[in-house]
Amino acid sequence: MLVFVTLLYAACAASLPPASPSVSRAAVASPSVPSEPSDATSRSACATRVLTLLVDAINARDVMVIGRVIGPGPSLSQAFQWVSMSTSSEAGPTLRGPGSNEVDYSAEGARRLLFRHAEQGERWTLATVRAGEGPSWHGGVDAELHLERRLADGRVIKTGGKTALSCIGSAIYVLSLGDE
Repeated sequence: MLVFVTLLYAACAASLPPASPSVSRAAVASPSVPSEPSDATSRSACATRVLTLLVDAINARDVMVIGRVIGPGPSLSQAFQWVSMSTSSEAGPTLRGPGSNEVDYSAEGARRLLFRHAEQGERWTLATVRAGEGPSWHGGVDAELHLERRLADGRVIKTGGKTALSCIGSAIYVLSLGDE
């Protein structure tokens, strides 16, 4: 019986392929994971690209693009936070009047807020975007922006603000705008 088991083992071992050397995890190529840009120039350029998507969507009254741009980024740390638009300074009313503050903490509500401005005939022009070195705490890009909002009655409101966005996901998850 022992002879039979020994012969069976030898036959099976002969049919096995030769053992390959062990490969460490570091040597195995992993798929490339995209990352947000880290230098200020690239971060500003990508933030400009994403914000231009939003501005163009507002001007075209394109609810589908607004829906794609306003929302969470691809990283778990890039959950949607808010969109706010204020026509008064935090210290009080501006010379334009008593002002108002619109804010929504849900992506769907924020999309409706922005689309409402588009439906009222606002046209936006992106003036400047500036982002610092990265990465930000949320893994995306923090940027300062300045734009002009032309209202349906022809008035132009110079607006400034801050945003947090993902260049990889082309998503804006924080947008705060107010009069300059």
